[in-house]
Amino acid sequence: MEPDVVLILSNLRKNLENFLSAEDDIAQSEGVELTYNAAAALLLEAAQADSQIDAEELEQIELSLVNNFGVDTENIKQIVREAQKQLDHATCLHEITRIINQNWTVKDKIKLIESMWKVVLSDQHLDAHEQHLMRKIKGLLHIPQTEYIAAKLRARNALDAC
Repeated sequence: MEPDVVLILSNLRKNLENFLSAEDDIAQSEGVELTYNAAAALLLEAAQADSQIDAEELEQIELSLVNNFGVDTENIKQIVREAQKQLDHATCLHEITRIINQNWTVKDKIKLIESMWKVVLSDQHLDAHEQHLMRKIKGLLHIPQTEYIAAKLRARNALDAC
């Protein structure tokens, strides 16, 4: 092959690799945002389980997203709005938990369950609907029973310490 052709092919290959790498970065970024929205949707569902959302629950949702999942405080309101839309359009919780199961480790999912417990327990009352929702989410996220109970106890202890 001619030297110019080799150079052109080499440059073309580099450009294609850079393009594919950028596409992967965009897809990964969108996946992270989608997962944050799914986590926020589950936190909102936990807050709504007793048919009322109070200020403590909303505050706990925002704290959980920022402190436990690294969501930027500037984007928190937007993520909560998007999560509410996702919840409004979801036909079942499986759609939402599937996103989390595909993208998060068991450790991350346990952190989410603990955050959900903090939301549920933040009003100092555990409703039967909240209890049912938490058991359902535990199953959908494939959380072991021991980790589920430990997360509940950690959440209760953290709230009692405040």
